[in-house]
Amino acid sequence: MKLRLFGLTAILATTVLLSTAILLQWKTSHELAREEFIKDAKAETRNEAVVIERAFRSIYENLRTLSSLPGVRELDRHGTNITTEAKVTIQQVYNNLASSVSVSEVYFTPIDFDPDKIDPVTAKREEPALMFDELVLNAGLKMTHEERFNSPEAVKAATTVGPDEVETFEYIQLKDHAAWLKANAATLSAKGTLDVPFIAGPEVITCDNTVYVSSHWNPDRSGIIFSVPYYGVDGELRGMVSAIILTTAIKELIHKGQYALVNTGNSYLATSPSSTIPASALVFAQQSRPDPTLIYSETIAFGVRDWRNPWTIWAGLPNSEFAASKNAILADRTRNTNLLVVGLLTAAALGGLLVSDRLLRQSNALAENARAKGAEAVEAAEHLQALNDDVTRLNLELSTKIKQLSDAQDEIISKGKMAQLGQLVAMVAHEIRNPLGGIRTAAFLLRRKLAAANIDHDSILGRVESGIARCDNIITQLLDFSRSSKPSVELIVLDDWMEKILEEEASSIPAAVNITCNLGLGGASCEFDSQRLRRAIINLVSNAYEAMMDSNKVLSNCVGGVPSISITTRKTGRGVEIEIEDNGPGMTADVLARIREPLFTTKSFGTGLGVPAVEKIAELHGGGLDVATVVGRGTRFTLWMPMRQSSDHQQRAA
Repeated sequence: MKLRLFGLTAILATTVLLSTAILLQWKTSHELAREEFIKDAKAETRNEAVVIERAFRSIYENLRTLSSLPGVRELDRHGTNITTEAKVTIQQVYNNLASSVSVSEVYFTPIDFDPDKIDPVTAKREEPALMFDELVLNAGLKMTHEERFNSPEAVKAATTVGPDEVETFEYIQLKDHAAWLKANAATLSAKGTLDVPFIAGPEVITCDNTVYVSSHWNPDRSGIIFSVPYYGVDGELRGMVSAIILTTAIKELIHKGQYALVNTGNSYLATSPSSTIPASALVFAQQSRPDPTLIYSETIAFGVRDWRNPWTIWAGLPNSEFAASKNAILADRTRNTNLLVVGLLTAAALGGLLVSDRLLRQSNALAENARAKGAEAVEAAEHLQALNDDVTRLNLELSTKIKQLSDAQDEIISKGKMAQLGQLVAMVAHEIRNPLGGIRTAAFLLRRKLAAANIDHDSILGRVESGIARCDNIITQLLDFSRSSKPSVELIVLDDWMEKILEEEASSIPAAVNITCNLGLGGASCEFDSQRLRRAIINLVSNAYEAMMDSNKVLSNCVGGVPSISITTRKTGRGVEIEIEDNGPGMTADVLARIREPLFTTKSFGTGLGVPAVEKIAELHGGGLDVATVVGRGTRFTLWMPMRQSSDHQQRAA
């Protein structure tokens, strides 16, 4: 009786201790998951702030550039003295702003502008001196964006179609901006035109009807006006340059649903079209204050300074997103699994205790007839030993399961971080194209001015344009590496397509390289994304001849003295194969082991994304990339994919 009571007490005490330990471990894991969730959310918010700040900075810097143009600083009341060159420059900047950040209109307004007064020259109410709004003017016209871009004068000359363009509210706010600038920035500061004020006002109805023409809903034509002053050569305030952007366009700058763009001084709040901000948190967002009821919520200052009312970014995630996070789910599952295992072990131990008690009582009863019942006593002992063996085995299995759960947790966390890295790479690669647009515009204007002055700088401008093309190529590799969207496939005769792209790219391949084509598919057609596969083939061909170049980019690292590249297509059991082989120096085992790693390269001018991007393109087509190499003899890359893209694979790629 005492032994049975002792065993029962020991089992219950062990169960309580193990359950307490599991709950303490879960609490620690849960808190770590919460900290990791907040840390990742903050890092993501900083990245989002950089993206939005870049768009605002683009507006400010382009307006500041326009305000410092000599033709603008000397602009008369009605803009009649603006030169053709200055007008072309302004048009280019306006087109760039419209393309990069969806600016609707750009106005040049004298500082004494008063829309309530009658202009003695025009006999109408006063208007800005210059207006650039061809991309949104007369929204009812059936003209494409490209037609408006190339024919601004035709847009202005066309008969008005569609709803009236209401400019009253814009003009009232422009008058308010002018009054503020006269009171606070009447003369150019010692820092010059690089530090002019940048201000915005409350949301107003604009004359951009591009969305309103279909919806007839006033919020679809409401937006924000941003202004910077321009000064005469004497440093005195003469007017301001203003850009108007719709709130719908501002919302498109916010890439994720947990963010809001706030200006408390102007009572302005813009959220993403796919906003996930809880309704209860919008009150705090409007006040630019963190919501104390959310696990993650914060407000961060905006990098571009508004001299009147500062802008902030509000961020907040629903608590349900933390509950659905991988780390939180893993912590809960680990707790539940461990409690289940402890419950099973407790039940097994209690069962064992009951069995042991029963066997012990049987042994005591049988002891009186030991000689007659000896065989039964031995059998009972063997059953008891088997039970002990089972308990030992269960303990070992429990240890193994706990180790497997820990390994799985580490793997899930690692995969989650790699996924976040891919998203960051995609976002950074996308945003690099904004400054490239500005560089292209500057190169275009510089080439135009130098040509007009008969100054020959084609070689320098050629290097600039070559650098832009190289940056664009790096961006393409970054996007190929980070994209996981399904390919846009077409049914194409592969060998004919291969011949075409090789002919088109022949000029970019060094003349010394001997290209041999063994296209063995005949007229067979395949389903693939021609744009992505084209980049993959060009990448592999360029890798082949660059591998045969020495440090001075001379084709000398090849077997037999003649650099050669062999391109072969064939049909196999796994689909079609495209094989590209060179007679270069080959790769060592260490290099081959790392060739698929992102950012790994052996070239001084490489990005390390070529092979990973090619492999990603092959995988999105349901195929893969094989690599074979022999040091001193060359390297062979084999890209393979199925002849037809299955619907199951398309869904997985999507």
